[in-house]
Amino acid sequence: MSLERLRQLAEDFRSVPSADFDELADVCRDLAINRLDVRYMVLAECLRLSASFWGPGEGGAVSSNFADALSRIWTAYLPGILRASSEEEGTAVALALREELNVLGASDPLT
Repeated sequence: MSLERLRQLAEDFRSVPSADFDELADVCRDLAINRLDVRYMVLAECLRLSASFWGPGEGGAVSSNFADALSRIWTAYLPGILRASSEEEGTAVALALREELNVLGASDPLT
């Protein structure tokens, strides 16, 4: 997986299965280290948090309303994170994404 897969996620959140989020988080961690860019470390946290909504294993599920909300949040923030011209700008947007995901995560993913 690569930065291209993140761009795909930014264009169409539902095109990337939740089972791939942990692997994408590893890609982001590697990008953070290789580019010395904190936005990718925060993005890795966001991907792991999103993966946790489905629970462990392949059989996890979330409600369609929860999935819609998750898709809207990622679609609103991820393009800005990837497009940001500076690390500071990208990190600020990534932190806002993380906050939105934490708020969403406080609700029941099955309702």
